Amino acid sequence: MEAEDPGRFSWANWFSLSDLTIPRHKRDWLEVSTLEMGINAVLAGQGICLASYCLVKDLINSGLLVRPFPLQIEPGQRFSLLYDPNSPRKPRIDIFTDWLKQELIDDCIVSPSDAGQFAR
Repeated sequence: MEAEDPGRFSWANWFSLSDLTIPRHKRDWLEVSTLEMGINAVLAGQGICLASYCLVKDLINSGLLVRPFPLQIEPGQRFSLLYDPNSPRKPRIDIFTDWLKQELIDDCIVSPSDAGQFAR
């Protein structure tokens, strides 16, 4: 299965990064509107899909899904937290920023090294 606009999660991208070669005419897939629809279709036994580990880690850990290959493609999302550096609320903003960074790390949305790129 593949989402309508898969971005980096396309099968073409996955095959180019893996060592597997399957002729295009031997590949059939169902195109779904959202990644969530693809994951639900896989859970219903309708095939396989590419998904961010962050979205499916609980399903993998519970045994509902398996990850047959070690290859991992992540979306490379970027986040911006904007605030006035002269705000009188700066101490509260710093506390919130630290909390948000940790949440993003804990949920696998960013790596610890990427979280360090948040500027203060």
